[in-house]
Amino acid sequence: MANLAGPMKIYPRGFLGAQLGPRIEKKANPIAGAIGRLAFNQVDYQSNVNSVDANPNVEALYSQYIRNVPGVLGVDFHEKILIVATSAFGTSDFYFWFTQQLRSPVAAQSHRDFLDDTLRFIMTGRRRVQHEMWHALVNLDDSGTKSHELSKTAQEFFLYYEPGNNSPRVEKHSRELNRVLQRWVSQPGGMEDLLNSLHVLFGNIIP
Repeated sequence: MANLAGPMKIYPRGFLGAQLGPRIEKKANPIAGAIGRLAFNQVDYQSNVNSVDANPNVEALYSQYIRNVPGVLGVDFHEKILIVATSAFGTSDFYFWFTQQLRSPVAAQSHRDFLDDTLRFIMTGRRRVQHEMWHALVNLDDSGTKSHELSKTAQEFFLYYEPGNNSPRVEKHSRELNRVLQRWVSQPGGMEDLLNSLHVLFGNIIP
């Protein structure tokens, strides 16, 4: 599959996603210089003045959700969530997006744990940790050793082995974003889990 990713930006919690909207001048954060010196394969990470901006489309839907406005989580609202999700990742290749998260200069073990928990929900409909806890656990972190290797959970989600061939292959349904979103929302409570996850990935940090 062709990589359709354009420039990606670093969102408030350290995840990477689509570059959206006009640039907004903000005071540089202490790690901005370090981030700006790091470059990773295939993707231009926009990590300067607007690196702390949340995705406004995600936040608009999340605000309606938590305020329980009339019609929230109805069919029309579900459609809006899927439309926003399709653009928020910044690529139609979910596997590509996922592997780029492991290369974020401000991602730590908590980011990997959240991603694994999300894959676990997509596969089983269950999480080990609820989103409210992830709000407190996942934040920008440029310390510690970075690992680009897929976890066992990620390998289970993305890879399979053909008989007689020890080389892993990425399954099509685990690579295409639209198919991953379909699996996601087909789980009980999947639409709400998707919206909450979009908020953790691309939204504001709750004080």
